Amino acid sequence: MSACNTPMPSLLIISAWLLAVACHANTSDIEPTTACNYLAAAGLRTTTYRQQADGSYQCISPHVDVGTNPGSNGALNNIAYSVIGTTTSIDHIQLAIDVNNPSEAKAIHRRLKDLSNVLAGKLHSDLPTALQDAIATGNNIKAQIEKRGIAVLRKDRPDKSYEVKVIFD
Repeated sequence: MSACNTPMPSLLIISAWLLAVACHANTSDIEPTTACNYLAAAGLRTTTYRQQADGSYQCISPHVDVGTNPGSNGALNNIAYSVIGTTTSIDHIQLAIDVNNPSEAKAIHRRLKDLSNVLAGKLHSDLPTALQDAIATGNNIKAQIEKRGIAVLRKDRPDKSYEVKVIFD
């Protein structure tokens, strides 16, 4: 039977399936193990998704150093990836950078922006310019994209270092 002769109910079912695959409403409908592997090819391989002491489930990558000169606290800038949720679903996916040497901040922010775009693609979204700008500069912002919450949160520390998280809900 050719595509032109396909009965209408089949087309409706196929269309509904394609829509469901193309648009995740939020991270809770993604298989945790799949999400844990989203950034493995980019060097952020995570632990096994497992229960933590607080009862949550998560997989976490080691902190990966970016840069060559440590900050005043003795640490290099670094990036990490985590997936947090329950036994069978995800509450949120998070990328975090520690900017320990602000003079090398540009490179780590670029890496955060690039990996955030990779994650957005895996989640079938595009990051708007305002979010990309906030990631590049470390400014706080919250947005809603295709029913998915995305936040960029910055926390400054007394030693002039800071943390920036990009959180996909």
